[in-house]
Amino acid sequence: MKNIFSVLKIALVLPLIFAVSCTQEEKPEIVPTVSLEIVEADMTSITFNVTSTDAAELAYVRLNDLNQVPSANAILAAGVKLSVPSQEVVLSDLTPGQVYYVAAAAVSEEGKYSEVQTLELSTTGENCTFELTISGATQESLLYSVKPSNAATKFYAAALLAADYGDASDEDIQAAVVESINALATAEGVSLQDYLADALMMGEQTNNTISGLAVDTEYIVVVYGMSEEDATPTTGMAKAEGKTLAEVPELTFTLTATEITTSTAHVTVTPSDMEATYVWLCQAASSYPGLTAEDADEIAQTYVDNQGMWLEQGIGLYTGSYDIPDFDVMSDTDYYLFAFGYTPGIGITSSCELITFHTERGYPAEDFIAEIRIDACTARRVVSQVVPDPNFESIYYGCTIIPTAEYTDQAAKDSVTKAITDYYNFQLEYNPAYTMEDAVSSVCYRGPAWFEPSGLTPDTEYTIAAVAVTNSGEPAKVITATCSTTPEVVAEVEFNSTLIAVYDGNEALAAGLFPDSNIADKGLAVFEFERVGDPAECYYYLANGDYSDPEEEYKTDDDLLSWITTNPFFTLVEESTTHVVIPVEFYDNYSYLGYYYTLLSVAKDDAGTWGPICRAMFLPEYSKRGDIQELVDLINEIEAGTESLSIKASK
Repeated sequence: MKNIFSVLKIALVLPLIFAVSCTQEEKPEIVPTVSLEIVEADMTSITFNVTSTDAAELAYVRLNDLNQVPSANAILAAGVKLSVPSQEVVLSDLTPGQVYYVAAAAVSEEGKYSEVQTLELSTTGENCTFELTISGATQESLLYSVKPSNAATKFYAAALLAADYGDASDEDIQAAVVESINALATAEGVSLQDYLADALMMGEQTNNTISGLAVDTEYIVVVYGMSEEDATPTTGMAKAEGKTLAEVPELTFTLTATEITTSTAHVTVTPSDMEATYVWLCQAASSYPGLTAEDADEIAQTYVDNQGMWLEQGIGLYTGSYDIPDFDVMSDTDYYLFAFGYTPGIGITSSCELITFHTERGYPAEDFIAEIRIDACTARRVVSQVVPDPNFESIYYGCTIIPTAEYTDQAAKDSVTKAITDYYNFQLEYNPAYTMEDAVSSVCYRGPAWFEPSGLTPDTEYTIAAVAVTNSGEPAKVITATCSTTPEVVAEVEFNSTLIAVYDGNEALAAGLFPDSNIADKGLAVFEFERVGDPAECYYYLANGDYSDPEEEYKTDDDLLSWITTNPFFTLVEESTTHVVIPVEFYDNYSYLGYYYTLLSVAKDDAGTWGPICRAMFLPEYSKRGDIQELVDLINEIEAGTESLSIKASK
């Protein structure tokens, strides 16, 4: 019986175990799930919801992009833990118009991980920041400059009282700005959209003005992107503090015009504030047709309308006082001398003060008396000077040169008239107030003047004409002189020069050289000469500047021979002279004349024809000065022989 019971017991247990085993294998595997959903977004924050099922833990991470998404295990290990089964998440301090990415995952109690879910999120508005600076102030306005990071973003600028809005939130500031915009649109009788179409800005702004402010008051200036439909913000806000100036007396001027002649007047301009920027002008009254001395402020505005672009760059603005004894004027002409305050970005800052005067009447252009002196003629260039009689120096004249075979007085008049008219038309495109009188004073000469036409035909007779003109450019009397260009030939003789070195004048004096000469703190440029052919005469001239290129305009051999040959420093060299010592300024002591020098040396033959010009350009650098003993040895060698030096040691 015992054995039978045991068998039955075993038989009963096995089906039970088998039944239990079958039940466990059929139970489904539970894997948690995660979902992400955007709740809301504005310009600086995003709210999203993370929901899970069958999860014991829930987490999320922010990503730079979706190219490399971490595993669920990594997210649960390093991410931000969230409440199960769901939690809203707020991302704040974000950039407007920017895309962000998040990923979330969950894990069950049994250690099963969910699939990773990702979500792309975007803030509203535009991705644009602003560099805002306060660049100036007056009593009732602030100047500001803005540089947006996105040139296509439309933005608005406003000034609010710092006492009221210095610590206010962006939302409160924006509400105040919108209230102000609506009030301005209503005052102008336009819709909000029409007002914004004019008021919104794009791109970089320099020295813009916010006016109508209180004197000596602190403000906060704000700039932010704005919708042109409803004035809602589209970007973050930039802020800067500024303060208007305290009240000061209005800028005034003391103007005088005395010692008035046919060609000059002594004018003075003295502002009440020597630090203020202002405009002053002395112009013919004809520059402002239809306006009289009673219309001073309109005259100032007319000038600003025409020249404002330059004034905004500071061109044509003055500070301090001015005293000009010989201000150029035209004879028998009404003039306005006027001044008014002006600040770039703000505009006119004071009333315009104006005085009038009339210049003396001189001789008419029809009576012009002058002499044309021919100074030099080369193959392609003439150097001449027009010298009016002293009684006729107030008369303007234009110069022209015409081959004598083609010359007539009328041709000369036509040439001068065309030059004046062409210049007038060119200037008129940029300055609607430009007058023919302005063109005459710019194109024509008055008093003694050089006339140096080039590009002429060799071996040709020319007539030079000085055509007197009226103040309005009408041609009158013609003064003439004739001259002939030379044949374009070059003599087969040369006078070449080679720079040996530049020595120190102080070291030369210490070595006993040139004891009575004025060479202290100077450089001594030493050249060696070489004669080629059989020159009749040899010359040199030291020019300030670089004349090394004979093809450069105005620096050809022909150009140079037209003026160096008449220069008092064009030096004739004795036949026995082989070297020359010339004092120069070291490069280190550069002042006005330039860093470079060029020694021009030239010879002419028995027929008086010039050879080619030798050009030795050099830069006298103190750090590269020569050893003074070399100069001592050279001079001793020269003085011991038959050669000569242009500056003797005894001198």
